[in-house]
Amino acid sequence: MNKRGQITIFMIIGVLIVSAIFSLLIFNSLKNGSISNKQLYPEIQEIQDSMESCVNERAIDAVRLIGFNGGHITIPKENINTEIGRISYGYLKGENILPNKQEIENEISSYIKESLPFCLNESRFSDKKITFQNTNAKTKIEDFILIETTTPISLIENEQAITSDMTIAVTIELNFNKILETSNKIVESQKNTKEYVSVNTLAGLDKDVYFDFIDENNVLFIISDDNTKLNDIKYTFA
Repeated sequence: MNKRGQITIFMIIGVLIVSAIFSLLIFNSLKNGSISNKQLYPEIQEIQDSMESCVNERAIDAVRLIGFNGGHITIPKENINTEIGRISYGYLKGENILPNKQEIENEISSYIKESLPFCLNESRFSDKKITFQNTNAKTKIEDFILIETTTPISLIENEQAITSDMTIAVTIELNFNKILETSNKIVESQKNTKEYVSVNTLAGLDKDVYFDFIDENNVLFIISDDNTKLNDIKYTFA
């Protein structure tokens, strides 16, 4: 075989090796999620960065509402008027009617899903046409609250169209899982005794619990997490 033929073979082998390495790198990047909006579309990343603080504020607002309304974004019809406003019942007619964790997660997710488009500062991006598709929001309550949103977003600038998924995650350092456990212990104690929760039961709870008599038949309970910086978030029910 002449030298020219050998060079051609080596060139073909070299191209195949480089192509294989490049394909492997792309596959691993996609698999590990390392190709981000910022790497692909800096315009989308700019919009995401501008919205993150607002989404974080809306997430805290949602948790505040959940706390004040006893597990609800909007006060339910089963409520009682108190000196601090209308408070939802957790115990009514001998039953525990506190919402469960999944119901609360869904309420937070719905609130964030509806709020997210309003976090866009349209004046900052007036030279762009931005369209949000259906936002997917997911909330997980553990020893903290994790809220993740994924929004398909379309952007048109200088007659160039870009479509991508914008993802924003918010973590709230509040042990809401323990607060929910404490609230259910209180209500279940009422349910079992058919009377007020005993002082001994309240003293044995892990969380800080404040209670006050609304009237001769109803008690107001306020549960807080002393280990969080969000001291204004309380879980309130009657």
